[in-house]
Amino acid sequence: MSVNESDPIAVLNGFAAASVEAIREIAAEIPAERFRQAVQMIGNARFIAVAGELNASAVAACLGDGLSRIGYRCRQVHALEGASGRLVSELNPGDLLIAVGVGGEPGSLTDVVAIARSRGVEVLGIGFPPERGAVGDTDLALAARAASPGSMQPLAAHFVLAQSLLLALSES
Repeated sequence: MSVNESDPIAVLNGFAAASVEAIREIAAEIPAERFRQAVQMIGNARFIAVAGELNASAVAACLGDGLSRIGYRCRQVHALEGASGRLVSELNPGDLLIAVGVGGEPGSLTDVVAIARSRGVEVLGIGFPPERGAVGDTDLALAARAASPGSMQPLAAHFVLAQSLLLALSES
């Protein structure tokens, strides 16, 4: 369908409605205790690496930048880059890897998680829908269902989750 044949306002309204629904679902589906545990994991970490790939890289960047801004030692790891394995292999027990996924298959994040786990590093998984499974062997996962079956998943709920973690950390 060409741009001239579609109704841009209908696209905007549909995507906005899907985003609102995804935000409602993520708020309802994540148990309060699990969210508290995630905040505690991040707060107790000596150093934090945040990894995301494809669409999730924007959410990972938001989380990594926010953690740095509020005073955490943090670095973003780009899961698709060859250097990601080297960066993750520098992590040690007491550090934390946050693996962020959105919608699709975990892909190379699974490898990054495996490297971290082999080094005794705790792993927090964020965003992978339960029907896709965790990003490998995580200590804790904050999962959300994909809001719609299309190729373009709304990221609003994942940003809300990331920003909620940052807000909770900045207030503790």
